[in-house]
Amino acid sequence: MKRILAIETPKYLGKKVKISGWVNSRRDHGGIVFLDLRDRSGILQIVSTPDLAEGIKEEYVLEIEGEIKKRPIKMVNPELETGEFELKAEKIKILAKAESLPFDLKDLKFVEGFKEWIKYFFKFKGKTVFKIVTFYLVETKEKEVKKEKPLSLRELSKK
Repeated sequence: MKRILAIETPKYLGKKVKISGWVNSRRDHGGIVFLDLRDRSGILQIVSTPDLAEGIKEEYVLEIEGEIKKRPIKMVNPELETGEFELKAEKIKILAKAESLPFDLKDLKFVEGFKEWIKYFFKFKGKTVFKIVTFYLVETKEKEVKKEKPLSLRELSKK
């Protein structure tokens, strides 16, 4: 089963996939439980039965297997990039539990901006490190090639 990011869900409509992330929120509607799962690319709504989602709280780290489905038209969330899709959970594995925080993260206004800054920072950092490593490898290769090239007697006598 292929592991995907939340943002990739449109490509896998109707297919079984695996996704991992943090529980952003949990909504219990009697016979059905909705989990908003957050990963580095965004948020995806998970639809589950109460027995599968038993004991799951916010900020738990989960690995969920299931099928990507299109949401009913009235349930589409235009505020999310993945708002037209949801994952029908077939298997939920708790990877890590989290203690409850003494405050609600959603109440802190600066957190949203901070999250966006952190995302940008890691993307930028990754690109920068890649460029540095690539540059270093290219420069090192060129120097190695120059060192390994044997000099002829003529070239040696000219020096």
